[in-house]
Amino acid sequence: MRSFILLLIGGLAIAALAAPAHAALIKMNLTDFDVGALYNVPTGSTWTGAATLDALPQTSVVGLGVPAAAANINGSLSDTMGIFRIESIIDVASGNVLFSSGGAAEISGIFWGLTDTYLATSPSGSVAGGQDQDIRGTGVQVALFYNASHVWPGSGAPGPAGFAVGPVGTDGKSKLTFAPITNGTLFWTFRSTTGFNLGDLANEFFAKFTATASGNAFGSEGNFLADMGAVDGWGSGFNNDALDTEALLGYQLGDILGFPTKPVDTAWHFTGSPNGAGSWLLLTSDPVTADLVPEPVTMAGLLLGVGCLTRYIRKRR
Repeated sequence: MRSFILLLIGGLAIAALAAPAHAALIKMNLTDFDVGALYNVPTGSTWTGAATLDALPQTSVVGLGVPAAAANINGSLSDTMGIFRIESIIDVASGNVLFSSGGAAEISGIFWGLTDTYLATSPSGSVAGGQDQDIRGTGVQVALFYNASHVWPGSGAPGPAGFAVGPVGTDGKSKLTFAPITNGTLFWTFRSTTGFNLGDLANEFFAKFTATASGNAFGSEGNFLADMGAVDGWGSGFNNDALDTEALLGYQLGDILGFPTKPVDTAWHFTGSPNGAGSWLLLTSDPVTADLVPEPVTMAGLLLGVGCLTRYIRKRR
């Protein structure tokens, strides 16, 4: 299972690479809900290729409540999808809070598109009787949106059924939507890229998943490199230039707040829908660090500009 999200995407931590000398290090705290494919396979085997993994017995994101059209948007089945909100943005050097979800505005987003291409299972090296899964893939996409008022659904969040296929973008691809989050102004966009694992340049996302002997809980972690850039349907975030161009994203076991019960049989085959169809699989929380370029006087001025742009767009309509 690859929960993430990037900034988001099932909990993550971001550290910008090769940042300019004048960049300001910022920390973002996130809350994330997500779902991911759970493979129903025995220990001690390896599978490669997206088509091969798609054919394996599994609980897919569709089985967890994501509409089939949204999960297969633009012809590529997503093996991880989710929503997230930035709770705060802090200037690391000064400790000043540059943005807080406790204010009037909100920055939240969606992530999708991971295609699993490699799966290897082995006896757990950390949990007696458990199973480790090495899962790798490509194609993670993340889009963040600015809203002048709060839209985050909170603890009463609609489940993954809230994903839908929106209108076709200028790139000829359909937009993935999750109202009302994606009704805001597109802010930042990321795509995963190769390079995190120099021993495997064919893949971009690398996850470790461990199921316990009882099958009632699991641990997981994942990492990938991400570039600021256009995503399917939506294009590029208008504020992409405010961040360094490449970031290391990831999440660790300690970032994960909640695990629903996940039934597993004696052959380590996951059965049914771990948390019931239509509900999120994981709730995670992460501190994310990134470089803001150039160093801002305050984030308030930046967000004010976003608000002005939003009003301009509405007036144009």
